[in-house]
Amino acid sequence: SSIANKQTFYGTNIAPQLNEHNEGIWSDLETYVRTIANASDTTYVVTGCIVDGATEFSTDSDDKTVTIPVAFYKALLRYKKGTKTEWSCAGFYTEHKHYKSSNLKEIAMSIDELEKKTGFDFFVHLEDKIGKDEAEALEARNPVYESLWNL
Repeated sequence: SSIANKQTFYGTNIAPQLNEHNEGIWSDLETYVRTIANASDTTYVVTGCIVDGATEFSTDSDDKTVTIPVAFYKALLRYKKGTKTEWSCAGFYTEHKHYKSSNLKEIAMSIDELEKKTGFDFFVHLEDKIGKDEAEALEARNPVYESLWNL
């Protein structure tokens, strides 16, 4: 929606990407996330990039040096109300390269695995909402094997 766009489209939310990455697997992932969000009651999306180990740089329109990321990621947490509120989460990690296929199964992983790759702890308040054991189990699940994610 236009409101959601205004909430997220900032200059700080921009990173240089290879055209074939941005218009390929990343575009497909963003379309997939919109589909998931539209089918959920609430969807939390954390998007970022990895610059540790970067060796390439570019310049922006102000002639300032910008680091070109080595990878990009998304962490998703969603819930859908029904007879039982259903929580689910998924992680996605792409190296900054051209992917011959846009098969999202190739880049999907559990939140635990994404946390190991990125060094970030996502959804730190989830256990307050659903309990520690359930939160740990949820973050350990690989979305490839869950029909809810339809990967």
